[in-house]
Amino acid sequence: MASPLCTISDFQQAEAREFEVEGISLILVHWCGAWYAYQNNCPHANWPLNIQPDVFFDSDQKFIQCSNHMALFDVKTGECRDGPCVGDRLRAVPLEIIDNQVFVNLQN
Repeated sequence: MASPLCTISDFQQAEAREFEVEGISLILVHWCGAWYAYQNNCPHANWPLNIQPDVFFDSDQKFIQCSNHMALFDVKTGECRDGPCVGDRLRAVPLEIIDNQVFVNLQN
């Protein structure tokens, strides 16, 4: 099993952070009591979603936002809701919480 990214107590509600695992940039999100992981890659332009470290939410903290062209992505599904890539989606990464530690599985 891979090493944990973090513990759930490391995060607050409506928080997202970037992690690098096996050379892949990931976003780990704690939002509305649930956990989500996505590759940190905009489907529109193939670049990272953030410009500043760990800044991924829009100003209302309702969507993941691409800082480069302001596309908005549904936190639960990764689907682009507004911007040049409407209908595309972020690539989800399976995650698992074991003993309050968050693990991701890049093999799926």
